[in-house]
Amino acid sequence: MIYVNMNHGLNYYALQYYGDQMVSGLPYGLVFNGSSPSECKTKFAKYNAQLYQTSVEVDENTSKALTVVAFKMNTSHVRLEFGNEYLTRLVISNKEF
Repeated sequence: MIYVNMNHGLNYYALQYYGDQMVSGLPYGLVFNGSSPSECKTKFAKYNAQLYQTSVEVDENTSKALTVVAFKMNTSHVRLEFGNEYLTRLVISNKEF
């Protein structure tokens, strides 16, 4: 788990898992290696969840595709990242990404 509390008011935490087992017990009923992008877009549709593709830099010569579902729930901005067809990272922030 990564937690950041910065002086200028940004607070966020991130949970990530890149193993091959399913891990439950995450916020919002999510499951690492079990929750899919389409399932999450539907599950969080009432929060206007947006599903899109982006890329992340692996190193200076390589990037990889990443599927993201992002939405705002109450005062929290949530970003769900799917690196292998299933949830691998969850980021919750008090500021927009």
